[in-house]
Amino acid sequence: MAGCFALLLAALLPLAAHAQSTAPAAAQAIAPASDPARQALDAWLDAFNANDHARLEAFRDRYLPTFDVNGMLDFHGQTGGFRLLRREPSAPGSARALVQEAESETVARVTLREGKPLALDIEAIERPADLRIPRLDHARAITALAAKADADAAKDAFSGVLLVAHGDEVLLQRAWGLADRAAGTPVTLDTRFRLGSMDKMFTAVAVLQLVNAGKLSLDGSVGQYLPGYPNAEIAKVMIRQLLTHAGGTGDIFGPEFDKHRLSLKTHDDYVRLYGARGPTQPPGKGYEYSNYGYVLLGDIIEHVSGQSYYDYVEQHVFAPAGMRDTGSLPEDAEVPGRAHAYTRKDGKWIDAAGTLPYRGTAAPRPAAATAPRPTC
Repeated sequence: MAGCFALLLAALLPLAAHAQSTAPAAAQAIAPASDPARQALDAWLDAFNANDHARLEAFRDRYLPTFDVNGMLDFHGQTGGFRLLRREPSAPGSARALVQEAESETVARVTLREGKPLALDIEAIERPADLRIPRLDHARAITALAAKADADAAKDAFSGVLLVAHGDEVLLQRAWGLADRAAGTPVTLDTRFRLGSMDKMFTAVAVLQLVNAGKLSLDGSVGQYLPGYPNAEIAKVMIRQLLTHAGGTGDIFGPEFDKHRLSLKTHDDYVRLYGARGPTQPPGKGYEYSNYGYVLLGDIIEHVSGQSYYDYVEQHVFAPAGMRDTGSLPEDAEVPGRAHAYTRKDGKWIDAAGTLPYRGTAAPRPAAATAPRPTC
């Protein structure tokens, strides 16, 4: 989840991720109410929670010219806003607070630092020990989960299916909401959904199968398996770095994707479009969530196995697991029971078919019937 927040905030606050000061650390304390950094943090939190375009514009104009107002409104649509849990000590010239999503139990640390430009960082963190949620037994957990789904569906914030099992015992199996809003078609237990970044799990399984078969090495490079790869630096990235999001290979979503989404029909197509790019950070430096890294893994699976990514995963992952109703057919293919795609804008569900790729890949497939969330 922390990777999702980092991706989102990198897009919303492109100048906020500047280097930290190298000055000696000063004593930290909770910023007083009169502190300018705390006032700026509170102004952002109030404007964000109000979900008001004009107030977010006012924050941008006063504090942060690079602030993405529309992106922040979308972020509110995902989180429902933030509830202030407590303020934390921070260095002089900064303010820090712990917040929790209104729509989940995700906790994040918000840090605002004065400067030109001001820097606003939001990082999802593990819930602190003193704020941990008491464990529930199975019965109470299932009751609470169903009640949460009921409440979200009642306010039109959730459409989907939940299945919870313990061993061979199914504890919860229910469907909520609509699969097609125009036709009024309800979601059923057999509705098919786009998988989003869950495809990465299948890609990782396929890669490790090929490693086990001796056809790939975790220390092998992109260039070793994709001869003639356009960028020499990315060609040196290792398979293990792609698997762990440490290759510096960047994302695929943005203006280029929007322009070419329907012509990107194969993993090779993605490599032709994005392959000349250099790394976004030195490979191996650290974790940086990368959809393109998994597209590269999909292309490597194809080149090593001699099968299309889709055929390989169907034969070697889905079939052994008994997943008879899972696949990656193109968007223009007739798929019985596939949910229509929606996204939320200005508080309303709108058709998202015009944002979808030609088909899913080894990295992400866009999610259907859900609010837009960061890709992970």
